[in-house]
Amino acid sequence: MNFLKFLISRTFWLQVLISLVLVVGGLFLVQWLLTSYTRSGRTVVVPDFVGKTQDEVVVQLEHNDLHMEMIDSVYKTGERPGVIVDQTPASGTKVKKGRTVYITINAYGKEMAKMPDLITNCSASFARVLLEQAGLVVGEVTYKPNPNSQLVLEQKVDGKDVLPGTKVAKGTKVDLVVGMGNDGDLAIVPNVIGMGLRDAISAMGIARFNIGILNYDETVVTGADTLAAVVYKQAPAAKDGSQIEQAWSAINVWLTTDVKKVTKNALE
Repeated sequence: MNFLKFLISRTFWLQVLISLVLVVGGLFLVQWLLTSYTRSGRTVVVPDFVGKTQDEVVVQLEHNDLHMEMIDSVYKTGERPGVIVDQTPASGTKVKKGRTVYITINAYGKEMAKMPDLITNCSASFARVLLEQAGLVVGEVTYKPNPNSQLVLEQKVDGKDVLPGTKVAKGTKVDLVVGMGNDGDLAIVPNVIGMGLRDAISAMGIARFNIGILNYDETVVTGADTLAAVVYKQAPAAKDGSQIEQAWSAINVWLTTDVKKVTKNALE
């Protein structure tokens, strides 16, 4: 009887009400804390920073509660030094406030590299590797009679000899003069259409030729594209095994990831 009286008493229902208030209040508090911690619902759209300097985007960063960090620099001709040329996340992306935007800026000057030593017992094929590792590019490869067949005799930039260790801008084309022996030997031009670059170079070496200038079409954009690209054109052409050229001369190749282009040129 006393228990029943307690259940209908004012004290009991007051305690129930207080408990409900505490539970509901606690749930609201937890939700608020989680929302505050995760910044839920507080997103912004990343502005387009490309083409602007870091000083020019300070106001946009503050307005959107974003941070910025430079992770790399490249050199692009035609762009203002110091401008942003790439950003992650990209413009238009929705992110939470407080997010860091990572940028790449255009360098204030060309990045320099040391000219490797290609003229001390260095083969033409190894010279290409050394140049690529230094951030330089193989330019024109010419051959002249010399007992040191396939060794680099001269390294030139813009027609002038460049000594090993000389500072040159990255991306510079380095022309090579390579010995081809004194016997005037001839060889049949191999057909490398449809081959990847590595297989093409191997086939040329077996046929006693060197790789010349590499030309990539518009389908080759990324590093993965470069690895996947195959030869769709070569000069001199193979001509069904009837084309004869000076042994160890260069074969220029054109590469693509477009299978249709490869098939078309192979049939031709």
